[in-house]
Order: sequence, then C-alpha cells, then structure tokens
Amino acid sequence: MRRRWIVVGLVLVVTLAVLRLLYQPLELASYRVVDPKNLVVVGFGAKSAWTRVAGVNETGATVTIAVDALTFEPFPHTLAAYRIEVPVHLSTPLGDREVIDGSTGFPIPNQP
Repeated sequence: MRRRWIVVGLVLVVTLAVLRLLYQPLELASYRVVDPKNLVVVGFGAKSAWTRVAGVNETGATVTIAVDALTFEPFPHTLAAYRIEVPVHLSTPLGDREVIDGSTGFPIPNQP
C-alpha cells in the first residue's frame, strides 16, 4: 500500500515538472490601450497555446509585463505563428509610462 502512494506521488511530481517546463515566455510584439487601466498585449505562438499573465511590475516610469504560454501539440503541426492577444489589468492608469516585455527587457510598441 505504501509503495502505491510513493508511485502516485512520483507521477504527480513528474507531471507537474513537465507542465512547468512546457510553459515558456511569450515574446510580446505590441500592445494597445483598451482604457487607462487595461491593455491588450499581442504575441505570436501556436494556435493551441494557453496563455497567462506571469507578472506585471509597475513603476513610475515603466510597466513590465511577462506572459507565459503553454503549448502542447502531440501531433505534427506547422510552424505558423498565430496572433495571441492577452488582456492585462493595471493597478494604476498607464499614462505616459513605457511598456516593457518581461521576457526580453525591451520596450513594446503601442499599436492602436
């Protein structure tokens, strides 16, 4: 009985590790302002990618946004990149702050 729980625990740990490794940073290409506290950031990735905002760091001069994408495609697929839009909520209005891609450290252009 104890061996069964050890095996179940190991399978769970390996599964969680694999899922974490499948999450990769999504390089952001642009953003657009929806309203002063809401943005939509745009990146390109697999059609079946699941995305999440990994972090938003706001300072007086910049807003750094990191987005992760989980891509798992077990069957053959093309290398075509699809447009992925991810909504981001800010705690304070964007104003004239610069938006930075958290995965590269480079500024993201505003594409209205």
